[in-house]
Amino acid sequence: MLFKRFSRKISYLTLTKLATFIVACSILTACVNAPNTAQTGAQPETQSPAAEQVNNASQNQTSDLPEAVSNAVLKDASKRAGQSNDKLKIIASESRTWRDGCLGLAEPGSICTQVLVSGWEVKVSNAESQTWVYRTNNSGSMVKLDPASKS
Repeated sequence: MLFKRFSRKISYLTLTKLATFIVACSILTACVNAPNTAQTGAQPETQSPAAEQVNNASQNQTSDLPEAVSNAVLKDASKRAGQSNDKLKIIASESRTWRDGCLGLAEPGSICTQVLVSGWEVKVSNAESQTWVYRTNNSGSMVKLDPASKS
């Protein structure tokens, strides 16, 4: 009789643990598959996170471009073109959010942080009609030439 009572308690405890485990797994699965929204009730992103650019602002916003960003871009373009800054002109800029710390321009063997980076896409031109497209972070401390834009 003692054995039957003990056996029933073990079965009950095992079933309880199993049920708890299944509920916990269901909750975790729901959390993992839930859209990534802020707790403030923000709407989920409609674009694919694999997209080159996660978030766009309107085009040709050169007036909103921070001076530090424009100076950093013109400095790099000046070195590449072998011309002074006054012969180069920013023809367009667009606020962007890049998908990683490499501004979406990872090179083979490089390691990039996997965070969204707010920044700018800036187009620079010179008198010879050469155009360069740069990607930057918001502060201009990281400036990368888009290799697809070299002309």
